[in-house]
Order: sequence, then C-alpha cells, then structure tokens
Amino acid sequence: MDNRLARWGGVVLGITILTLMKPCLAEFVAPGVKLVPLTDNGKSRAVAWAYHGDLVSYIYEVSDSQRQLMVMKSDGTDETKISPIGYPFFSEWSWRGDKLSYEFANSRDAESQSQVFVHDFWEL
Repeated sequence: MDNRLARWGGVVLGITILTLMKPCLAEFVAPGVKLVPLTDNGKSRAVAWAYHGDLVSYIYEVSDSQRQLMVMKSDGTDETKISPIGYPFFSEWSWRGDKLSYEFANSRDAESQSQVFVHDFWEL
C-alpha cells in the first residue's frame, strides 16, 4: 500500500511541476542543435522526410475541411503542390527519394473513397 501511495505522490508532484512551468519555444534541443521553423502559417504539419534528407512532405490546411499535400526543400524553400485540394492523409517516400506515394480522398467524409497515388519527381 505504501508503494502505491508513493507512486501516486510522484505522479501528482510531476503534474504539479509541469503545470507550474512557463511555456517555452521549442527552439533549443541540445547544445549545438537548434530547430528551424519551415513554415510560419500555423496551418501545416509535417508528414514525411525524404530519406536523402533534402525534401519534406507536409499537409497544408486550405480550410477546416480541405487540405493539400505539399513538398519543400529541407531548408524551407521551393514549395511544390503535389495533390489537388481535397483530403490527402498519408505520404511515404521511396528509398531513393525520387517518388512520393500518398493517399487522397475528395473529402474527409466516410463516404468519400480514397485512392493511392505516386508522384514521380526527378532523377537524383
């Protein structure tokens, strides 16, 4: 019984400490490492990083119900639209990084049928 009480006390203490902490920006990870924001619109989320490290695919929210799959260089430049506006919801890079497969539906409704596509980039 004492062990359970001690564990719960530790959990409560940890939650209290986390609650009292001030929010901070996630810019500093470790000595010598700094996170660099690639987008600044608050409507994007990363989906997949190409294995060669040069490209990132991400989903841009066009509206509350519509999205678009995009790709950019890992430094945040050269944004490219990959899918039409609709509801892309998964992407995966080929090992060479020259192809990107993704699932796409016209909407997020359960009745909307999805399909899988492959976007062929260039010879690397």
